[in-house]
Amino acid sequence: MILRAAADELSLVTSVDDFTINLVARRVGLAKGTVYLYYKSKSALLLELLGDAVETLAIDMGTRFSKHPEPVTAKQAARIVQDCLMTSTTTRRLPQLLKSLSDKDSGAEHQKFLKRVVPFLNRTDAIITQRLPGLRPGDGRKIIRYGWSLLVGLSEMTEHRPKSPELMNVEQSLKEALTLIVEGLLLRTR
Repeated sequence: MILRAAADELSLVTSVDDFTINLVARRVGLAKGTVYLYYKSKSALLLELLGDAVETLAIDMGTRFSKHPEPVTAKQAARIVQDCLMTSTTTRRLPQLLKSLSDKDSGAEHQKFLKRVVPFLNRTDAIITQRLPGLRPGDGRKIIRYGWSLLVGLSEMTEHRPKSPELMNVEQSLKEALTLIVEGLLLRTR
C-alpha cells in the first residue's frame, strides 16, 4: 500500500522536493512514523520504486527479445528497447526518482538496490547479446542504460523547450539514437 501510494503521489507532485513521507502517509491513511517503520528514509522509499521500475523494464525487455526470432537487427533491437521504454508507466517516473536521490544517501540502501536489480539486468543482458550476434557480454546492459538515459534527456529537453512548430518527437529521436548505439556496438566487434 505504501509503495502504491508513493508512486501515485510521485506522479502528482510538480517538484520532487514536494514529495514527502508525510504526503505518502496521509494518502495511505497511516501515521508518518508507521511509514518510517518500513522505509528508513525518503530515499529508501524512492530506491524501492526505482527498483520496481528497473525490474519491470528488464523483465519486459527480456520477454520481448526472447519472443523475437533470431537474429535481431540493430533497427529491430532499437525498436524493442524504445517500445519497452515508451510504453512502461514506470519509466516515465525515472526522472523524478533520479532527481530525488541525493549523493549523501546511504550506501547500504544503494547496495540493497543493486543487489535487487543486477540479476534482472544480467538476465536481460544475456538475452539481448544472444539475440544480436556480435554483441559482447554487458552490451545489453549498456543498451538499456543508454536508452533510459536518452529517454530521460529527450523528455527533459522537450519539457523545458519553448513550444514551437519544430517540437522534438521523443519517440522517433529515441529510436534513431538507439539504432545508432546498437549499430555502433555491433560495428565495434567486427
